[in-house]
Amino acid sequence: MIFERIDNWRRYPLGKNWQKAFEFIEQLTPDIEIGTYPINGDDVFAMVSEYQTIHREAAKLECHRTFTDIQMILDGEEIILVHPGTELANSVPYSPERDVEFYRSPDHPDSELYLAPGVFAVFMPGDIHAPQVAAGPENEVKKLVIKIRAVTLGG
Repeated sequence: MIFERIDNWRRYPLGKNWQKAFEFIEQLTPDIEIGTYPINGDDVFAMVSEYQTIHREAAKLECHRTFTDIQMILDGEEIILVHPGTELANSVPYSPERDVEFYRSPDHPDSELYLAPGVFAVFMPGDIHAPQVAAGPENEVKKLVIKIRAVTLGG
């Protein structure tokens, strides 16, 4: 997992697909249309969505196996809960089509990342996280998620 200011993305020399992802980020504006945007074939693509944040109790812990996520807020704010380790029990088995599996919430608290415009979070395969949590009162956010096929990072 990486949590960083957007200006500092070059600190992480993770290859050409990483660079292409951030070149896309650097040219976008908050008024980008909702939708999916190809960046580099099936290996890198962006998804822009809008949604209402949710209460912490409704958050679902998830992780991916094939793709690395770069997540950033374009408008609004949210909390992403993160959980170290893999000792959690599955609540929904892995779906290769959606590249996601879900976990039961732990008995102990998770750590939190506060996402607002200007910062990004990266979740590598196996990084357990729960996005969309309200950072105060529930609010609408506009969010960018870039998916990078993990095996292409570093090359």
